[in-house]
Amino acid sequence: MTFIKAQMFLLRSQETSMHSNHLQPEELTAVKAVYDDIVRQDWFSKTDEARSSFARYLIDTYSIGQIEPTRFRKIVECSARMHYSRT
Repeated sequence: MTFIKAQMFLLRSQETSMHSNHLQPEELTAVKAVYDDIVRQDWFSKTDEARSSFARYLIDTYSIGQIEPTRFRKIVECSARMHYSRT
């Protein structure tokens, strides 16, 4: 599942979510830039499952509330290294 497909899935299912996963275009662009940069790293798993899971995680994390961009990047990269690193 691509990043955009993951976003569309989350938008359709947001009625069942505790918080809104709706992102404005500029927010989606910013989150996608973080996604692209992190999945491009040598340590990140190259599986489609890892990429899809990470995309959902990014959207959910960003949607929780306003997070300062630098802090958001640090939080999600740390989590990605713990959960999506290649072995």
